[in-house]
Formats: sequence, structure tokens, C-alpha cells
Amino acid sequence: MLKGIINQFIKGFRMRGIFSMIPLLLILLGCRTYSVDHNEIEYDQHVFTVHSSGLISVREKGIAKGNYNYEDKYQDFKVASSGSHLNISTDKCQLAYYKGEGAVYDRIQISFKGVAGELTSKVNQPDKLNLGGVIKSVDRCDGRLEYSEYDYNSPAAPLEIPKGLLSQRGFTVLKSVDGTLVHGDKGSEADELFIFCYGADYKGALKDFTNLNGKVPLLPKWTLGTWFSRYQPLTADDYKSIVKRFRKEQIPIDVIVPDMNWHKDGWFGTRFDKEKFPDMKGFFEWTHENGIHVGFNHHPGAVIRDDERSKLFCEMADLDYDSLLQATIKQYEESGWEFIKNALFYGEGNPDHIKPFFETFLSPIMDLGLDFHWVDGTPSVQNLENYYKLTEAHNNQRAIVLTRQVAGSFDHHRFPIGFSADSYISWESLRYNTELTVMGANNGIYWSHDIGGHMECLGDIDYKEMFARWVQAGAMSPFCRLHATGGEEWDRRQVHCRQPWQWGEQVLDVTRKILQLKYALMPYTYSLSRVAHDEGLLICYGMYMDYPEYANAYKYANSQYMYGPSVLVAPIMEAAPDNKGVNGNGVSNVWIPEGTWYDYYSGESIQGPVETLVSKTIDEMPLFIKEGAIIPMMEYMEYSDQYPLDHLNIEFYQPTESMKTSFTLYEDDGKSLLYKSGAYQQTIIDYEYDTESTTKITIHPCEGEYLHGIKKRSYSLILKHLHVQPQKVSLNGQMLGKEDWQITNTTLTIDTEVFGAKNKITVIIE
Repeated sequence: MLKGIINQFIKGFRMRGIFSMIPLLLILLGCRTYSVDHNEIEYDQHVFTVHSSGLISVREKGIAKGNYNYEDKYQDFKVASSGSHLNISTDKCQLAYYKGEGAVYDRIQISFKGVAGELTSKVNQPDKLNLGGVIKSVDRCDGRLEYSEYDYNSPAAPLEIPKGLLSQRGFTVLKSVDGTLVHGDKGSEADELFIFCYGADYKGALKDFTNLNGKVPLLPKWTLGTWFSRYQPLTADDYKSIVKRFRKEQIPIDVIVPDMNWHKDGWFGTRFDKEKFPDMKGFFEWTHENGIHVGFNHHPGAVIRDDERSKLFCEMADLDYDSLLQATIKQYEESGWEFIKNALFYGEGNPDHIKPFFETFLSPIMDLGLDFHWVDGTPSVQNLENYYKLTEAHNNQRAIVLTRQVAGSFDHHRFPIGFSADSYISWESLRYNTELTVMGANNGIYWSHDIGGHMECLGDIDYKEMFARWVQAGAMSPFCRLHATGGEEWDRRQVHCRQPWQWGEQVLDVTRKILQLKYALMPYTYSLSRVAHDEGLLICYGMYMDYPEYANAYKYANSQYMYGPSVLVAPIMEAAPDNKGVNGNGVSNVWIPEGTWYDYYSGESIQGPVETLVSKTIDEMPLFIKEGAIIPMMEYMEYSDQYPLDHLNIEFYQPTESMKTSFTLYEDDGKSLLYKSGAYQQTIIDYEYDTESTTKITIHPCEGEYLHGIKKRSYSLILKHLHVQPQKVSLNGQMLGKEDWQITNTTLTIDTEVFGAKNKITVIIE
């Protein structure tokens, strides 16, 4: 065959010349009308980049690459072409591009394996199965219902949910438009298309996304603790008293936020209120000595007229003071907006104004000891990025900046944390908090909610019961920021109180119990924050991440979620059906996935998959631990890093069948940027259960190191839900006496001596 083609080509060349033989030459060469350079393929004046097995991008030849990560390491793909189309195949998908007229978006087709089997689709099809994106905030919302004004009598409509990264259909297209990623369903012309093809592998899509568009930063450890925040005229002494009361009540706390009560001059002020805070430097010194981090709220876009620093700011920002003054006076006369009566209003639209504002007004406060900023204004990714980088650079430590989010954004994950803002206080708003937490995780976004809600709404509500349930939900999420609005009238209403002891003994006990659990879980939680940085999978996420093939994972997506791989959280988000409030039993419909799960409080086992109604007294909530779970925990601390973690409690939940599981404990200094250069340590913990023989626990030597990292540690190994009482326990080959381990009901506890962190520990239970 090949010999015949060659002979025909030579004969044709002699008779008609080389140009007439080009089609035959293409056949001879296998019709290769494309070129490959590392992971880039050129074809039909387009460049296709194979970023991974599940992410392929395409742009016209000559269009510059966007500000994304175009690593060329991935080369495990195949390419084929004919005269009319190009095929690119990976182990996850096959992309077919067809030559022709019109937008490239309309000429691409993908095939992949979804939950229901093999699927083929054009990428321009509308995404009707999207799992939700990023909203701006819940300002003026009662649950999903958004009011047009801060008035319960104003018109209201359901809040629109933008589309996000993940979809049940198994693929998502993001467009790069002027350097910003938008969902493919938006009609904008694109500089480049990014086609995420993941099927049921949502975690793979998140990893591809964060590899492409920036990692989720590692959070400061203290952000994962309790926050106290109120818009209320409290003084420095008041805050000290509140912190001391938290300590007295044995409720751990890491953060206080005086909202905007730290300054005078109204809405846009930045000068200290010397009556409330006569010695701001001394206040910061006290908070840091007591393990407390402090954030201040400020409103951007204006400065105070008689603040002598305002003229300096105008010079640095290239703004004309006198022109701003006249424009602001005119705006005030026309609008009557009291907030600008004493201000120079320049607006929030220019990102170049952030640095001069930061250097003039915020940097001096950080020099005194302020830890982070709450920028309470109109969301802007560029503004946020400037605030974030300036804050990070100031102390050369991890930054957080609380802001609202740009609706539909695919960039906020790089600059945590979003605050969901001013919702009405209702059961509906509590439920929507949970939905936002899950949808945020679909896009790498951390949300911080006003725990307890922001402002009172209409209705007959048992606020005591609701506050207790809201605290439980907040504790079992990344951020528990107790916050509410204030004002002379608002402050008189119990509904806005965020000091747990003022709600009575029952609510105080609920708060103490759940927040102590939150802190006990800190080694587990902080390790999950490292996973979020490495892989894009946040601390809490939707059930469908782990169980994409189950319809109930989607049905229950807005009412329960996974807290890492081993803990299922299903907050109670409605009043007790017996109408007894804090004296009644709250209920939650819960879907238990496959396998055996254990009720954290009762110890009762339940076999999934199954839907069940869970009833709990006010001091408990539906929490279920997966069989085979490894949960590293710490002893009680008043704040997250009060003591070195030189003793670790590790809970192991015995499976019902032979199984091997593993967990990687992550540790670093909790605050610096040195983790980016490898200053951390990780310890792999293996748990192997064999129904026919032994249980084996291995704590491997820790890898890596960082300044002041743990060198020695003792352990309490706690094995729960044993099916058979053990007869022998050995540690590193040495049999332990009965005095070295204890059994209580079905729980075995083994307390070890101190071991070097680089030593391997092997425990065998027979």
C-alpha cells in the first residue's frame, strides 16, 4: 500500500509538478496539519494548551496568554487530525475542534465519562445544572429573599445566584475576557476559552482551577478560632472585660473586631476615638499578650475634610482637594447623604487610590499593632488585591481582608475572606448561611457569616433557641464570627447581643460545649486548610464532592456538608417542632452516605446510604463521624496557639470491615509566609483494621521542619467503637502492661510516653 502511494506521488510529480501533489503528500505524511510544542498544539490558526487531563484551553494564534499559570509539564495526551477537525485525547476527555466560520466556542465538542456514563456535548450549550457560584453579599436578605431597601416593607425578590465552577453536567467553560475569568454562559467575546472537563471528579476541577488561576492562600491559624464582633460603642476596657469573661467561662477566643467604633468622624473616619480608646498602642499590646488578634472596619471612598492627613493623601493619590470639596458639598446638598457631610468623597472606582490611602491612614495603625482590615464597601477584585498585598507586605505575614465579593467572580479565592454582610435574623438566613458555605467551596471561596444574624426582622421567633443553633452551625464551619448591628435602639434588643453569658445558662453551656469542640478539632481543621491551599478543596464542602454518584448528595447540598473527609455536619436550622425552644428537641433531616457512621454525641452507629430524621436537645447537633476516621485533636486552649502542640489526642473510629485509612497532620508557625518556602512539617498517621487479626496504628516520622516546630510529643490514642475487647497491645514491639491502656465500654485509650517527632511509632492491638 505505502509503496503504491509513493509510486503514485512520484508519477504525479513528474506529470503535474509539486503543488498539485500537496493533498497526496498530506496523506503520505498522515494528514498532520498541526504542530506540537510541549503541551501546546497549533492548528487552524489556534493554540490549544493541555493543562491537565481535565483542562484544555484554546485561543487564537497571536493572542497573548492571560495572567494564568501555563506550566508545560503535562504531556500525557494524544493528538490526531483530518482535513476538517482536530482531536485531543486525555485519560479524562476527548476534545474535537472543527474548522469553519463563526466563534470558536460554537465549534468545539467534548466527550467524557459522567456519572451516568459516556457523554458528548458541544461546549456552547447553556449550563442548566450548575452547582452555584459567588454572590456579592446577603445585604438586606431574609434567607434568599432580597429586599430593595433596609426596610422589611420594601419590594423583595429571590437573590440571583451566579454560575460557578462546578456543574452536574460534568464540564464547565470559563472565558478570559480582558484578563478576567467569567462563566462561559455569559455572551462576552473571549480572548481564551478554558474548558474544564471533570465528569464526577469535582475535586479534580478545583485542583485544575487553582493551579490555573492561583492558589487559595494558607489561612492564619487564629482565623479558625472564635471571633467577637459588634457594631456597638464599646471601649477598650469593655473589650478587655469581654475577653476576660470568655476566658472565665472557658470559651476559647482568638479575635475581636470593634467594627467602626474605634474611630470618630462618622462613617468615613480613621482618627482614633480617644474617649473609647485613650491608648491604642497599649490596647494592642494587651490583646497580643492575651492571644487576641484585632481587626478594624473602615469605609473606603472618602476621607475627612479637617483631618490634616487628607491633603497629603490627595497629593499622593493625584486628587485635587479643593475640587473634591466642592463636588462633595454639591453632592451633599443634592442627596442629603449624612455620611459625607464632613467628608471629601472620591469614590472607590480607582484601584490606584488604595496604596496612598493604606500608607496614609492604615499603615500607621498596623505599626501600632492592628492585625487585619475589614473593608466595608463596594466589592472590587483589584481593590481587594491591593489591600491584601499591602497588608501582607506590611508585616511579612499572612493577610486576611474581610470584604464583600464580586458576584460571579472567579478571582476572590486568592484573597480571603468574604463577609456575607447584613442579613435579617431568621431561620431562613441561618439556612442560607449553610448554602453559601457550600457554594463558596465550589469556587474556592471562604465565607464568614454574621453568626446570630445581623439585624432583627419581623416575626414571632424564639431568638434564644435560634442563637444557640446558629452558634453551633458557625462553630462547625471555618469561621465563627459572632456579630450583629448596633445603634441606640438596636442595642437595647436582646436579639443583637453576641455575649453568650447574656443569653442565660443553657445558651452559655451550648456555646461553651461547641466552641471547645471547635478548638479541640484545631489540628484536624488546620491540616484541612493546607489541603485547601494545595488542592483547592476547602475545609467544608458539599456532599457531592465525596459522593457525586448519589442523587441525595445534591438533594441535601444546602442543609449538610462535609467537614473534611471524616465529619458530616447537618446543622439544625429550624425551631423545635414541639415549640419548647431551648427545652425542646430540634430536628434535622439528614442523608447518611454509604458505609457506617457514628453519631458523635450518642455513639450510635448508622448504616448508609439512608435518609433519617435526627432529633437533638439544644446542647447537641447532628454530627456524624465516618468509620475509619482519624481525627487529631488537642487539649483545651484559651486561644489557638496558646501552647505548643506537644501532646496530641488522636481519635480512631473502628470500621465494620477490614480497611486502611490515612491522615496527614500539617503544622507550621500559623502566621508567617515561610510555608511557601517549605517551612512546615507533616506527619502521616495510618490506621489499619483487619477483622480477622489485628489493628495497627502507625505514626510515621514527621517530614520537614520550621522554627519552633515540635521536636518531641506524647500521644493519647483513642480507639472508639471496638467490636471486640483487645487482649494485647504492643508499642514498637514491646508489650504494654494493662496499666498502660484503659478500656471504657467500647473505647480503648493508650497513653504513650514522649517520643521524638522524627521517631516512628507502631502500635499493634490484638
